[in-house]
Amino acid sequence: MAVFEHLKEPQIVANEMYRVLTKGGAVVIGTHFMWGYHECPVDLWRYTHDGLNLIMENAGLKIPVEN
Repeated sequence: MAVFEHLKEPQIVANEMYRVLTKGGAVVIGTHFMWGYHECPVDLWRYTHDGLNLIMENAGLKIPVEN
């Protein structure tokens, strides 16, 4: 389920994911880029690949290099 577009403070959530992640663990994130407005209760963000990577890297999460 995609929820990142509904978060008021996505950086805080990413930081918390890093804090609770077990050493060697992984986080899988999916969110919308091109999608219609769908409040529930709010719809705040659309992420590019670069933008989402920046949030994760700022939290300390390492992004695997794509081939």
